[in-house]
Amino acid sequence: MPAKKRSNKAHKEKVPSSEELQDVDLNTTEEVQSSSTSVSSKAAGKGKTATSAPHKRSKAAGQNEDAEHVSSEISDARHQKAHPDTLNAVEVTEDVKITEKKDEIIVEVKKKQVASSLASNRHRLPVELRNIPRFYQAAMYRPYSVLDSPEWTNSKFFGFYVLFWVAISVSMLRILLLNVFKNGYPLGRNVIATLQRDWWHVGLADLVMYIAMYPTFFMQYAVSKKWVNWKRYGWILQHLYQSAYLVTFVLYARARSFTWIAQIFLTLHCLVQIMKMHSFAVFNGYMFYLKEALENPKIVEKLDKQDLEQYTEQLGKYPKNLTLHNFFMYTMYPTCVYELEYPRTEKIRWGFVFRQVVATLGIFMCMTIIAEQSMHPIAVQASELREHGSLLTRIKGYPLIFMEVYAPFMLLYILTFYIIWHSIMNGIAELSRYGDREFYRDWWNSTEWAKFARDWNVPVHNFLQRHVYTSSRLQLQLSKGSAMFFTFLLSSVVHELAMWVIFGRLRGFLFGLQLMQLPMQLLSNLKFFKSRPTLGLVTFWFGIALGPSILCSLYLTF
Repeated sequence: MPAKKRSNKAHKEKVPSSEELQDVDLNTTEEVQSSSTSVSSKAAGKGKTATSAPHKRSKAAGQNEDAEHVSSEISDARHQKAHPDTLNAVEVTEDVKITEKKDEIIVEVKKKQVASSLASNRHRLPVELRNIPRFYQAAMYRPYSVLDSPEWTNSKFFGFYVLFWVAISVSMLRILLLNVFKNGYPLGRNVIATLQRDWWHVGLADLVMYIAMYPTFFMQYAVSKKWVNWKRYGWILQHLYQSAYLVTFVLYARARSFTWIAQIFLTLHCLVQIMKMHSFAVFNGYMFYLKEALENPKIVEKLDKQDLEQYTEQLGKYPKNLTLHNFFMYTMYPTCVYELEYPRTEKIRWGFVFRQVVATLGIFMCMTIIAEQSMHPIAVQASELREHGSLLTRIKGYPLIFMEVYAPFMLLYILTFYIIWHSIMNGIAELSRYGDREFYRDWWNSTEWAKFARDWNVPVHNFLQRHVYTSSRLQLQLSKGSAMFFTFLLSSVVHELAMWVIFGRLRGFLFGLQLMQLPMQLLSNLKFFKSRPTLGLVTFWFGIALGPSILCSLYLTF
């Protein structure tokens, strides 16, 4: 379908920031930030440009299917010209008002977001429901990732983004040509040989790891049939299974002497699967408890009309959602948080998928070149220093190793972000028709570490916020500060586990630097830094530029 020209004069959208949503008092449940978007579209000839399609997305988990659903395609001529196949109606729950004027169409979108997962005025609820969290499904989502959005492609700085990739491509080509002239071949085979080793066994282990997720589904199915008592011992069995799952696959990869690349791949994938299983189990366990409570007339009598409507609405499709197809699709979606419904696109845009595949292969090649040309010689040098040098010798040699690691590792750090959170996750989302593409936010504009923690990896942040931060506040009765510390502590332990898998030794360097973000965040909250955002941004980028390289060189040398 040819792109139709649209103007972007009135494209203004106020969306609740993650900071606003996170800072809402978790003892209340409220709807925040009703916003509107007005988009004017010039008519092409005598016709007017506007498209809409019915949606299946509900405002909250379990809302009735007969609710009003409308979708809209909003873009502009430049974005369509650059990406002709990126426009597609995406399912969403929004109150949409379309007003036709002389030569334009105004689309007003009012969005609502539930900011808390705890019951409002808990003291008025029956005792049976006071300490049970309410898992709300946010009505707001992003149909584009930041680097695919019309705002980004229309930005005055978009040319620098293109320049970055041109510079990367030219630099990689230069390395390959120089190697051909000097050595007779474009690239060494150290990294490639590492990638090729045991790939069949690694793939088989990953398949077994995926199949091993399904006992979680059968557990919840048994809970829904009242064959297993979730509240009494079901949740204990689930947590024991998750722990055994992690230990089994991490130790299996180590026992088979897989390469460090294979081991970290299996470990990270294992952690993602555990988050998925945990969210599925806890969400449906909660739904079962809520269903039982609402079947008790004594509890229903104690609820006022508003609370009863909210709980009934929340119950939604449960337990009809407990099907193998539903669980399979959930495991395919690039999310770590289970919902009864997700925003879906109408069709797969194969042109978009092709671009993500090309980007993934191209960036992977760039990372291989950098690793082979720059990182591998340094790793060999550091390994020899660690094995044969005394502690004093290693301390003296560390600054040189750090300076050699700094530039290539920072570039690998940026490319790793792009290939995972943009190319791969967008590709998976498109193939599964998953509509919410907010896998990351503009973390590169962070003026404080809390924003970076929220924006770098949105799927994991959403999991930690719902299942660690909020749950610890409710069930462990922790304060906001204590719950935040507990969340950072758990995250730090998991990151240190990843370092142990890669380097084969426990040093605690990353664990310590992760926890240092807490006092650094307290400093960034001071008025001195709040009033100087540029200083905060410079401080943040110094940390990003130096931190990963310092850690890499420390683990290599010591």
